[in-house]
Amino acid sequence: MIASGISFPARIPACYTPLDREPEFDPERHLALELPETVYRLRDFGYGARECSTHASDVAMTTSFRVLSEQGVAALRDVGEAFKRMRPPTEGDPDAACGEALADAISELEEARREFETLAGTVLTPTS
Repeated sequence: MIASGISFPARIPACYTPLDREPEFDPERHLALELPETVYRLRDFGYGARECSTHASDVAMTTSFRVLSEQGVAALRDVGEAFKRMRPPTEGDPDAACGEALADAISELEEARREFETLAGTVLTPTS
């Protein structure tokens, strides 16, 4: 079974506020894809062929692997910081809440990253 692709909206949501100087995604500069050292399959955890056949993939988990380049990490951090600074007033304007919700989600992801680093005993940093 192959997972279907993600459908993107045909128009930009009303609550979307473009960033000043938002970096344009360039896969040549921003990606540095590497394969994981180890891939664990569902069968490694006792799942049978019948159970595995009902899922889009038989991959259960992998060791860490690189996705972003140093430039990609920097661009992601810059965009995240810009969204945090965008917190618009939302009183009486439901569309404005979109930017605030995104900034809140980014803050929560940062907190989750810090908690994971504490639990894992390692710092998540870009790799070269």
